Amino acid sequence: MNWDQLKTILWLRWRLTRNQMSRSKGIGAVIAAIVAGGALVLGGASFVGALLAGGLARADRGLPVLLDDRPDPGNPALGEH
Repeated sequence: MNWDQLKTILWLRWRLTRNQMSRSKGIGAVIAAIVAGGALVLGGASFVGALLAGGLARADRGLPVLLDDRPDPGNPALGEH
């Protein structure tokens, strides 16, 4: 799938959703807006939580643990350095 195809699919999805909301009126649009807002808030909170969890996990370990480039003796594919 290339960029133009993705843009076309997203445009079509947007038009179909907008048309469906305009036909249903009232409560359907309100519920869709609440769900969309909740999804944005949940996505943002998940992003911030993942950054904090990653920062805390990294703070507990020193840099050599994260960047250990010694070969694994149990893995013959890595060979000797």
